[in-house]
Formats: sequence, C-alpha cells, structure tokens
Amino acid sequence: MEDEKLSPFLRLLLEAIESPSRSSFENFYLAFLEESFFVPRRYQGKPIQNISIFPTPFLDILGLQTRDENFVPIFTSLEELEEWRGEEPLEHLSLTGRELCKRTPEEWWITLNPAGETGKEFSPWEIERLRHGQDALDELIEDQLRDEARGVTLEPISEQQRNAIREAVQPLQKEHSAFLALFGALHTEASPHEHSTAEVPEKRYLFGVLTTPGISDDGKEKLHKVLQSCLSQLFIGDLSVELTYGTSMEHSPTLALFRFSEPILTKEDQKYFEKDRQNTPSSFQGPFRDIFVKLRNFFTSPPTDQEDI
Repeated sequence: MEDEKLSPFLRLLLEAIESPSRSSFENFYLAFLEESFFVPRRYQGKPIQNISIFPTPFLDILGLQTRDENFVPIFTSLEELEEWRGEEPLEHLSLTGRELCKRTPEEWWITLNPAGETGKEFSPWEIERLRHGQDALDELIEDQLRDEARGVTLEPISEQQRNAIREAVQPLQKEHSAFLALFGALHTEASPHEHSTAEVPEKRYLFGVLTTPGISDDGKEKLHKVLQSCLSQLFIGDLSVELTYGTSMEHSPTLALFRFSEPILTKEDQKYFEKDRQNTPSSFQGPFRDIFVKLRNFFTSPPTDQEDI
C-alpha cells in the first residue's frame, strides 16, 4: 500500500515502526483506543473450522486458533476485510480499539489487517495494558522504549543474496522434515553502554530457523551443523554468520526479531505460511499475522482424512 493511500491511523502505525519514540508510540496507542475497526462476528451463516474455544457463549467476536494461540482478526477498512474474506459473506461489527480490548479474552492476540500490507499484532500483555486506557500507557511505552534502547537493527538481505541462500539451502530443507522456514537479515547491534569505546557497531548475518515443535535435540544438532556449514561457506570472506532456532516467534526472543520479515525459504506444503507468500511485496506482513489469508479456507468443508489447517 502506497503511503499516500494510508489512513491517518495507519500513518501513525508506520511512524511508530519507522521512527520509534515516546511520542510516536503514545500517538499510535491513543489513536488505536479511539479508532473504529471492522471486526468479524463469531456467529456466521455456516460453521467455521479452526474457530477458537470461547470462554463464554455471549462473546460475539470471531476468534481463530492456530497451534496453541488464539487471534481476533480486525480490519481498518471494508476493503481490507473483503480482500481477506474472499467470496464468502461475512457479518461484522464496528468496535473501537478500547471496546475491543475489553472484549478480547485473556491470553488472546489481536491481529490487525491479516494478510494486508500494513498491520500489527497486539500481544496479550499489550491488550491487558490497553484495557486500562491512557493510565497504563506509560508502562507500555517504557517497555517499547527499552526494546529500542538495545540498539538492535535489522537490515534486509539483498535479493541476490536471498536467491543464492534459497538455492543453497533448499536441498537441506528437503532432507530435514523438521526444518519449516528460514529468515535472514543483516544484524547490527550497538553497544548498550553510552560511553562504550567500540568505534563500529557489531555487524553479522543473523538467520532465524523455524522448526517443528517435536524436533529432537539430536535432530536440531544435525540441522544446525549442516546449515551453519552451508551458510558460512556461502558468506566466506564476508561478515560472520549466526543462527538462532525456535518453534514459534512468541517463545524465542531472537526469532521474534523476524516477526515482520519475509521468509527466505518455506516448505511449500507446510501449514504456517501461504504458498505464494514470497510474491507479496510487504515489509509489515508478519509470518503469523497472515496465517488466515482467506476466510473461505476456514469455512468447514466435507470431512476428509487430512488434518485441518
């Protein structure tokens, strides 16, 4: 989505992402509380698969489940909602961010503009703070600023490098069934000390490896050995290479750095990513925010022997 087409609210979101500061975070969160969103209803014309288990029958906002997490999809416009729902009719409500936080069950996430070009995930902790309104913003903003103070930045790897990595690593992915996806970036970490004597921030290639939850220690060690060797040879004479592993971005702080990055490589048939996701030119479309790419994939269909998405 081009910047000139963004709504004022989404402009505030981009400002908070691109120019993080106390004022940009505060402006965004305050706007979120007052902004009205299009929120799909829990009860539709026909049953939906992957629907969450609700804590009360009276909650009428749609919740969708993937792995052990529950997401409430919300949209900034009818266009975003209609693009996501595909051809299926979908009833919706109009709720402010403030009201939405009050209605969202504990430990659930809110995902803004699933599969859209510009969006964000709100964690359960963020939602809990936002339930208290402006009075709790200071704590929320301080947490965001602490993250920024670490001086960690990620720069995208060039398309030429991504293609070379994809070509080199793809055979390894076929050999290791637990290897689901690979992310990568140029990682720069400044010293956390204001008066550090370090002249140049440390730079390296950082790769995030998403694996299945059931991977064994031996399987992880074997995967690490071949990946480290492959990538180190690929970047020989260049910056150092470091790999980090996780089974989800929520439980791996380092892997979470790639939350809004395009994966370099994913399994074509694996469940967590859209098959043609590499063709989406967006730096804000996170790997988990676009799980529910089309609602029509989630309306129940005749029973099969295959596992549900």
